[in-house]
Amino acid sequence: MKIFESSYVGAIYGQVQSLCHLFRIQRQDGGIVALTDFDQDLTVDGLTFSAAEGFTPSNTDQALGSPGTLTVEGFLKTQLTFEDLIKGLYDQAQVDIYRVDWQALPATFDLSPPPFDHILSGTLGNRRYGDQSYSLELLSLSDRLKTAQGWSTQKGCRNQFGDSNCGVDTTPFQLAVTATVVVSPSKIDAGVAYENNRYSGSIATWTTGANAGLSSRVVSQVDAIFEFLRTPPSPIQPGDSFTIFPNCFKNQTDCTKWGNLPRYNGEGTIPGKESYANQEREG
Repeated sequence: MKIFESSYVGAIYGQVQSLCHLFRIQRQDGGIVALTDFDQDLTVDGLTFSAAEGFTPSNTDQALGSPGTLTVEGFLKTQLTFEDLIKGLYDQAQVDIYRVDWQALPATFDLSPPPFDHILSGTLGNRRYGDQSYSLELLSLSDRLKTAQGWSTQKGCRNQFGDSNCGVDTTPFQLAVTATVVVSPSKIDAGVAYENNRYSGSIATWTTGANAGLSSRVVSQVDAIFEFLRTPPSPIQPGDSFTIFPNCFKNQTDCTKWGNLPRYNGEGTIPGKESYANQEREG
């Protein structure tokens, strides 16, 4: 059972509600974003929680009563931008949510008994965002109990192509590609034809243009046409360049092609469902 400072208990049961939520998000690069659903900025422990336009949390009490999640929605602006979301700065970001009395803000979050309620500590999960708005899923610590741990048997290789477990040095295979024609917001013509699907599924890292430093997944590559899974944050312009290396399709055939079969991290010879079905029919 939680024990709170008496003044906060009075605020909870008072006839006039003066409670609001504070959201502290620590990004992958160490940056901190602090937001509140109150209509004015609030400062606690030297950190200013900005009143974000359109910032709306789901029912926190209901979410915490279940083992699942809650969501927050809002409009993209200075505190939380589309560019930062697509760069991955908020992937698995640490989140803390507090309920406070805005008329009697705590000086710090280290008080005991606390004059506030630390209602959630967890990480950001799924994110959905458009040109102007976003929706973030917040996963509580208990949600980790539902996450599968360890490996399961699978035919495909578990390694990421080029990582330390894979061991393939992808540097010699890196290709510099320049967009000669922008076919659509998410598709370019490189002006040079390559083997079909050699780069399908690979990650392109933009080196020039407005998207420099960002990455885009290539969903399809046919001859000179590269199509990206998502439209980059800034419009692609002719002359924009990116680097990319061939994709590995995580099967034993591809692994043999790269001369890396001894490090294949999958069970490529295990029988599939069809094999079991055929045995039943034969029996």
